[in-house]
Formats: sequence, structure tokens, C-alpha cells
Amino acid sequence: MTRGTQLRMEGPSLRLVVDGDVLPPQSDRMREASSPSKVRRGIARENREAAAMQRDDARLVFAQRVAANLEGGKAAILRPEVRQRLLTESASMGLRPFDANLIIAVAQDAAQRGVMTDACDVLGQLRFVGVANRGLSPLRVLFLAAFLASMVVAGLAAWIVAS
Repeated sequence: MTRGTQLRMEGPSLRLVVDGDVLPPQSDRMREASSPSKVRRGIARENREAAAMQRDDARLVFAQRVAANLEGGKAAILRPEVRQRLLTESASMGLRPFDANLIIAVAQDAAQRGVMTDACDVLGQLRFVGVANRGLSPLRVLFLAAFLASMVVAGLAAWIVAS
């Protein structure tokens, strides 16, 4: 069979049977919704939307911070203490440690090739890294817990004084 040819089967179509009951054939609407061309168009649309990386995307911002801290020109050296500080910053940005290390590798590779971190191929590599979790950082959770605890203590103190 050559590429691009389709296999056509002659004869009766098969039907699914459950415990002796024949399932009804797919409705035209279901068949139309699952057509390969519509699926492909939907996937292409999702890919275009996902491909648009905003300037405030944590992955891009972190890559630019890494690039600013690299030393040695094309050697792209990142001292261990600087790397640790950057990893701490990445956690506050919602990036997982694994993803942050991937971004560091991408930024170092770009510097070694002499490419800017906002070049198309670098942005393409950054898209493969997991998106930042925009949830509460551990430090914010700690501050929120301390604030709520102080409010509870203040409420209890006011209740005790009033009674």
C-alpha cells in the first residue's frame, strides 16, 4: 500500500452488541462531531492558543533572569549560590524545581549558541516546560495562616474582655 491510499472494506459493517442487544448506530451529529477534519481543526486551534507565550509568563521571566545572571559569555557559567538563589525565586513564581532546572538548561544552551532568550527557538523550547502554578506560594500561605491566627486570637481576647 502506498502512502496516501486508503483501505476500503467491502461487505457489511460491523455493529457492537452488548448481552445480545444491538446498540443503535451512531447519530449523524456524533459522526459529524468526531470527523477527523473537525478534530484536526480543534487541535490546531488549541496549539495556536497554547503557543502564544505572554511576556509575563513565569517561564520566560525566569529564563530572562537566568540569562542576566550567567557569567563567562558563551561559557554560560552559573555559580552554585546564584543557581540556588534563582531556584528559590522560581519557587516563589510557582515553578516546580524540575521545570526551573529545565529553564536554566535552556537559557544556558541559548547563551552558548549566542541566541537571545526571547528568540523563537528558545520560546519553542520553553513551551515544553510545565506552566507555573499560579496558586499560593508557601510564604503567602504562611502569612495568611499567621494573619488568620492573629484574628482568631484578637476575637477571643475581645470576647473574654466583653464577658
